[in-house]
Amino acid sequence: MYACEVLVAVEYGNGRGGVVRDDDGQIWLSCSVDRIGGLRLCDCRPAYLVLDDKRILHGGLLPSGAISAEVVNDQGRRVSAVAANGAWAVVLEHAVTGPVKVVVCSRDAQGRPVAPELPANSTRTAVSDTAELCPACGAVAWDEVRLTDQSRGPASGLEGGTEPTRLVVCRICGHQERMVSVTRFEARQPQDAAEVVELTRVSKERQRAETMRILDQVRFPVYAVDGWPASFAGHGGRTEGLGGPMTHVKRVTVSHGSASPGAMPNLQIETAISERERRSESALARAALQRWLYDGRDDFWSRSDAALTLRHSARARERRDLAALAIVTDRLIEIDGSRQPFQYVEANGRWTAVRRSGTLTITVSGHTVMPGGLRLTPLADPARALLDAESD
Repeated sequence: MYACEVLVAVEYGNGRGGVVRDDDGQIWLSCSVDRIGGLRLCDCRPAYLVLDDKRILHGGLLPSGAISAEVVNDQGRRVSAVAANGAWAVVLEHAVTGPVKVVVCSRDAQGRPVAPELPANSTRTAVSDTAELCPACGAVAWDEVRLTDQSRGPASGLEGGTEPTRLVVCRICGHQERMVSVTRFEARQPQDAAEVVELTRVSKERQRAETMRILDQVRFPVYAVDGWPASFAGHGGRTEGLGGPMTHVKRVTVSHGSASPGAMPNLQIETAISERERRSESALARAALQRWLYDGRDDFWSRSDAALTLRHSARARERRDLAALAIVTDRLIEIDGSRQPFQYVEANGRWTAVRRSGTLTITVSGHTVMPGGLRLTPLADPARALLDAESD
């Protein structure tokens, strides 16, 4: 049995988590400092463990010269961590709305940010086309870093191979963002009008056939607003084999309202099988609101990949903060002939409402339409209703 040396510990509820070292010298972030387990810490990158749908344990190792750390929570506030023996940890009240990005700033005895060292021989190039503030320290001092190893995981390279991941790194505090790779297309010569018509027809036929294949697999009710034209807006589930077609549909989304290309619908309703969903209705509502707040404004295509990465991350944090600060209330929405309470959140003129009904979770998201007058009913024939709408 492994012995634990507790480097730093924090209390939460009936538990005590933190950073521990085993008798082989390996260091772990653990939900319980009484035993080995959790996430192994290999360097000074911050880590986290979800305790429940309202709390997250954050922790890591301090870089050389640092004696303290502060973490930015999901509402944009700075929280001091407990630091000792070269490690830090903190438990935050945190609405778990999706993947968690730990934002931490380590500081020395004078309160100055301390940046962790990167792998030797990494190359750094200043990013000159961004004014995004570092979420950890507030500086505007970004470098594009090309690693010489795969310590941050591999990225897709040319001809299907892999290459070291590229990062955007704050040179003041060391905050890192994994760089997105943006594909840019050059404009083609104008096509013949008849060719455009034929390509459009073929594309619509393929899309219709794929939608029919998906909806034929659905074995649960698909909800929509009674009497409103509905269109197919998306699906999710499980595939058989890597890259194979979806064979177990677990989620179907329908939309009502604007059908203009690129325009947001007035209303979306997602019906999902949720036997294994552990998050509360309020947590699911916040997560859905965070997604619904996306508005496609990340259109700075003339900027570098590094600048686009920073803009994308900043907007994702804005949506996360708005969803985390939104107040959860009960709203009555008619479903299956009776008015039932949904967990409701709103921000920036957009709202989401979530209710579990048996093994199903129904998520309604809207703007310019209020939930009070909606009547949700299952589509009698989803394939016919949604495909007929696509044909109109």
